[in-house]
Formats: sequence, structure tokens, C-alpha cells
Amino acid sequence: MAGATKETAKMLGRVRRIRGQVAALERAIEAGLPSEKLMQQTASCRGALSGLMALVAESHIQTCLGDSPARLKVSKPLLDLVHSYFR
Repeated sequence: MAGATKETAKMLGRVRRIRGQVAALERAIEAGLPSEKLMQQTASCRGALSGLMALVAESHIQTCLGDSPARLKVSKPLLDLVHSYFR
């Protein structure tokens, strides 16, 4: 249960940072900032969401595999793949 709490805290932290980035994007649009600034902020939001998706996928993989011996053999390459996909 402690691991789930730590993972939940990490996910919530990321969600809160994403919320701040989206709010900054909204303010930038309202302020009429140039499109290159909007694209930069939008890309930052997209990257943050991808990072959250990788974290959620990693948690799911670890939950599904559990603590079995197969987890050690399969999880590292699978987690590497997930992280490379969401980068």
C-alpha cells in the first residue's frame, strides 16, 4: 500500500504541475502573446502529459506483473519501451 501512495503522490504532483502549465497557456492566449510563445507553452504541456502517461503506464505494468520472477525479466525492456514511446 505504501508504494501505491508514493505513486499516487507522484501522479498528483505531475497533474498539479500540468494544471499550472495549462493555466499559463490560457493566460498567454488571453494576453495575445505571439504564436511562437504559444507553441512553446503548448509543447511543454504536451511533454508534461506524455510524462504523466509514461508514469501511469509504468504503474500499470508493475501492477500487472506483480513481484513474480517474470517481472524482473520482462519489466525492464517493457518499461524502457514505454518510456521511449512517451518521450
